[in-house]
Amino acid sequence: MRKYWMTFRLGVTGALHYRGNLVAGFATYAMFILVFFCLWRNMYAQSDMPEMTLTQMIWYLCITEIIAFGANPRATGGVVQDVKNGNIAYQLLRPYNYVGYKYAESMGPVAVNTLLFAAAGSILGFCIVGPITGFRPWTLLPGVLSMILGTSLLFFIQMAIGLTAFFIEDPSGIGLVVGKAISMLGTFLPIEFLPAGIRQVVQNLPFSYVTWAPARLMVGFEGGLFFRCLCLQAGYLAAFIGLCALLMRRGRRAIQANGG
Repeated sequence: MRKYWMTFRLGVTGALHYRGNLVAGFATYAMFILVFFCLWRNMYAQSDMPEMTLTQMIWYLCITEIIAFGANPRATGGVVQDVKNGNIAYQLLRPYNYVGYKYAESMGPVAVNTLLFAAAGSILGFCIVGPITGFRPWTLLPGVLSMILGTSLLFFIQMAIGLTAFFIEDPSGIGLVVGKAISMLGTFLPIEFLPAGIRQVVQNLPFSYVTWAPARLMVGFEGGLFFRCLCLQAGYLAAFIGLCALLMRRGRRAIQANGG
């Protein structure tokens, strides 16, 4: 366990060194929020949206974009490179679990970036629309728990996609489709705004539980919704951990590691 903790700490240190990336990320983040604020302000001016108030909607966007910009592990590319250049053969000989090592390595930068983008998003949200009427600060706790589960789920989805490089030459197409599904099914648009039939399908897919679930719980907490999201996030997380373990076991048969 100590080796994973050290890997996590190295990831934190590395993330703090790339300040230029953070500044560029903050600028892009602010641009996204301001553009969508103008869009939703005009839409709310033309018709009522009973699912959320405008204030809730903007805070929802602030939170989902915090996850998209700060809590995105971006694990697929590194795994694909490890498989393509053969580096994974040497890593499998080392005294750690490859998937666990990649998780610890990714979560260091994720922790730093999420905290920094959360601070930037909070300032931006208060400046644009102010606080949510009737907001209860304690509801941040279940929202943060859901965000941790959602980020972990995203990592293992990306890891599973990366590990398919054992069997297909370029899994980037799969990653692109999954990324777009996560963006469209909960990041830019709450699933409450979807037609009823589509909403029922989307609520049973793993993609919306990356961004929609934590943001929805933070802007409008409901006990029943929290229980449902928690169960589905934990279930999907266990399923993708199992899928990664299966892909690793099958992938080992495709390589030969020599030496130590």
